[in-house]
Amino acid sequence: SFLSIQCTDDEEFDEVHNGLNIKEKKYLFIPLTNSYSFDMKSSHWSLLIVDTRLFKVYHFDSITGSNSSSANNFLITLSRLLKREYTEIIHVNCPKQENNYDCG
Repeated sequence: SFLSIQCTDDEEFDEVHNGLNIKEKKYLFIPLTNSYSFDMKSSHWSLLIVDTRLFKVYHFDSITGSNSSSANNFLITLSRLLKREYTEIIHVNCPKQENNYDCG
């Protein structure tokens, strides 16, 4: 997620947290890419759904395992944003794409 690139310190995370009123949200839907910089071209997208009440993170990836490292790396960003440590991702069995361009 580009949130990992855009927020570099606690003040910026606080601005996003407060600006989006995240503490009032039950679910967060976060598009996730395998790009780690604005200069890098993205080749795959997937979706994280965060249940903020149950403290669970669900990952929907149409190419199983393709964005797993991106999802795991994003847990650090998510923990900083939500001010709670998230350490586990539940990989959800979802429809799989049959080509290289219908991701997400």
